[in-house]
Amino acid sequence: MSVANFFKVLPDEGGKVVAFALLAGLLQMGVAIGMVAADSMFLSQLGVAQLPLVFIAMPIVMAVYAPIYSGLVAWLGPSGLFKVTIVLLVAGGGLIGWGADAWGDQRIYLFAARIYAGLWFIALYTLFWNLADDYFSIQDGKRLYGLISAGSSAGAMIGGLLVSALAGIVPTGKLFLLWAASALVTWPFLLVVLRRFKPIGQDDTPDSGDSSPLEVLRSLGKALSGSSFALLIACVCFAMVALSSVIEYLAMGVFAEQRGAAQLAELLGGLHAIAGAATLVINLFFFNRLVGWIGVGSTALVVPTAYLAAFVLFFLAPGMPAAVFGFFAFQTLFVSIEYNNINLLYNALPNQTKRQLRTFVELYELRSVTAVARDDLPDGGAAAFAATVAAIPGASAQRSAWLVRDSLTADGARALRDLGVQLLVMPFDRYETL
Repeated sequence: MSVANFFKVLPDEGGKVVAFALLAGLLQMGVAIGMVAADSMFLSQLGVAQLPLVFIAMPIVMAVYAPIYSGLVAWLGPSGLFKVTIVLLVAGGGLIGWGADAWGDQRIYLFAARIYAGLWFIALYTLFWNLADDYFSIQDGKRLYGLISAGSSAGAMIGGLLVSALAGIVPTGKLFLLWAASALVTWPFLLVVLRRFKPIGQDDTPDSGDSSPLEVLRSLGKALSGSSFALLIACVCFAMVALSSVIEYLAMGVFAEQRGAAQLAELLGGLHAIAGAATLVINLFFFNRLVGWIGVGSTALVVPTAYLAAFVLFFLAPGMPAAVFGFFAFQTLFVSIEYNNINLLYNALPNQTKRQLRTFVELYELRSVTAVARDDLPDGGAAAFAATVAAIPGASAQRSAWLVRDSLTADGARALRDLGVQLLVMPFDRYETL
């Protein structure tokens, strides 16, 4: 059996999958370098007691940033905004890196560096998958998104290894220059990807690229307020984000004890490298099999169960073992399991608002990943069924018939057909309305 057959990659898909995986890896390598550098400087000089202030500041920053970012996605599209973002990464990394000598011990610089890294940690994730959604259909994504995520994991592993190797040799603040350099390398590679591969048409609904910012925000508000499913998932994701922040706070407090910036960078770089390697293995070999073995509902309990175990460890024996376990709970399990599920849910959305809605929800929910449904999607249970099956890479609908109780849109019928439903069962009066 060939490698392509093992991973269920079709002959004409290999190049595109590798290209997007490498692009994700380059981006995540820079993010890993920046996050480790920012955390190391912040914790070694200000201490973990100041970290909650960052958690408080981030929602404020995102509340301003998210609508601007959503509007730019509508105007420029993911590819155009991607180019602008690369330029900002080069400029921002260069400024923070060169400014480390002059401002490295100032409180405002340390907060700015930490918030800057946290901002791009979230925004680059959202922007990349907005771009990938234009190039992979829902059926393709079920098979291939795990492989692309593996590229991101490999990038995080390499970034962590670089930081760990350079700690003590290169001043911690100067590592931001390495992030800027990785962004500079990403630029020509991005141009090659955009030139070689063409977006696919996922539905017949025109994109709202010419909408004004007010119209974009109005459509986003309507999408969120008009769907109880979207609000419910947003609340669940908010709870997961809150738990992740608490675990991160507890773990970082242990890591920062009696360590300088260089020592902390070496430790965190190594941990990020191990977390990236573990996520890579899970993405490639275990995630699909885990879902097939224990089912969707049980898989959804993996991360909450791991978080519960981490809190128990911190309560019974606070120390390095509990901190390491908690770190891997949110840096490995949360990323490899939750992220892969949510990436696929957005493919069930129409192009008209998918990009803006995904960007707004993800950015405002900080490090969350949310599944958003709309009333003009496959209606009611069809939307939930489509989203559930889409969240399982390699899975089929496992149903030959679907009971239609409410009105069914053309998009809804198309989604059910793509997911393998062969027969629709409905009352005669419903049939007459089609």
